[in-house]
Amino acid sequence: EKLIDCSYVQPYTINGAKVIFINQRPQSRAKVSSNVCFTCDRILQEPFHFCSLSCKVDYLVYQGDDLSSILYRIDESDFTFARLEGLRMDGHDQLGEISTMEDDTEDIMLISDQSEQGNNSNKK
Repeated sequence: EKLIDCSYVQPYTINGAKVIFINQRPQSRAKVSSNVCFTCDRILQEPFHFCSLSCKVDYLVYQGDDLSSILYRIDESDFTFARLEGLRMDGHDQLGEISTMEDDTEDIMLISDQSEQGNNSNKK
C-alpha cells in the first residue's frame, strides 16, 4: 500500500492479516457471478475489479495506461540501503568513497580484492 495503488484489488485475510495476491490465482469454479476480475474472470466480491496486483497491471498495460499512475512516490530515507545509492555496481568506485563507508563495506572490499587476485592469477 505504501508503494503501489492497490485500490480495486480484492484483499483477503490470511492468519489475521489483510493481504492481496501478487500473481493471478488459478480458477476454482466456473464463472457464475456478475462481478469478475477484469483480466482473468475470477469471481470477486463487490466493488473489486481485480483478483491480484498482476491482473491490475496487465489490465492497465492492455488499456495503454501509464503504470506510473499506480506507483506512489517514496522517501528514500525510509530504506536502510538508501545510503548505498551512489555506489556503482561495476566495481569502479573511487577508493575515497569506499573508505568513508561503515564497517560492513570491508566485506565488499575483501570480495573485490579476492576477485582481482583471481583475475591476476589467470593472466599468468
